[in-house]
Amino acid sequence: MPRDQDRRHWLTRTNAAHLLGIGVAAVRRLEGTKLFPETIAGLDRFRPSEIAAILKGPPALSKPVPPKPARPRRRTPGEQAASVFAAFANGKDLREIVNTLHVSPERVRTLYHHWLTDLETGERLRQPKHPEPQPARSRQRAPASAELREPSSSPTQTPDLAASSNAVTTLVEKLLGHL
Repeated sequence: MPRDQDRRHWLTRTNAAHLLGIGVAAVRRLEGTKLFPETIAGLDRFRPSEIAAILKGPPALSKPVPPKPARPRRRTPGEQAASVFAAFANGKDLREIVNTLHVSPERVRTLYHHWLTDLETGERLRQPKHPEPQPARSRQRAPASAELREPSSSPTQTPDLAASSNAVTTLVEKLLGHL
C-alpha cells in the first residue's frame, strides 16, 4: 500500500515543518495553497507526497532571514590611541580619522594633544591621581587685630560697619607705609 494511502504515515503539522525546515506558522500559511490537511483522530495530517512536492519545487517558501552582521570587536583605549597616532603620522586630518576609525572628534583632539606633547612635558603637566593630603586646618579663628575690634558694651551689640571700614583702611595704610 502506498504511503499516501496508509494514513498512519501522514505527517502532523510539526513533522511537516521539521521536514520542510520551516516553522509551524509557515506550514499554516501553506495550507490551502500547497498543503491540504485532513483531520485524522482530531489532528490535522498531511500527505507525504505533498511535502515531497514542496521539497522538489522552488526553494523560496518564505523570505530568507539574512544573518545578523557580526559586530566588530570594541578596541581597547590603547588600541584606539595607537590607530589614531598612526593616522596622525600619516598626515590624516580630523574628518578622515573620525570617518575611518569611528572615533569621536573629542577623543581625536585629546589624542592629538597627547601626540604633540613629549613624555617628559606630559608628566610635568599631568595631575596626580592621588593628591597630597592637606594638613588639617585648625577650627579656631585667629584673633582680630586690636585696631579692628570695637569695644562693645554688650556681647549682642553689632559693630558699626562704618567704624570697621575706617579701621581696616587705617590698618592698610599703616601696612603700606612700612613697605
